[in-house]
Amino acid sequence: ALSIGAKCVWLQPGCENPEVIEKYKDKIKIVYDACIGVEAGYL
Repeated sequence: ALSIGAKCVWLQPGCENPEVIEKYKDKIKIVYDACIGVEAGYL
């Protein structure tokens, strides 16, 4: 996502990796533990 210039990524519930979230949280907005349909309205 970073290499293509994305500003936000959504991690599908159940597929989140806490280590990845911690590593990249300051570089890109990470949405996790949330429904993409609801989150899309916020973005």
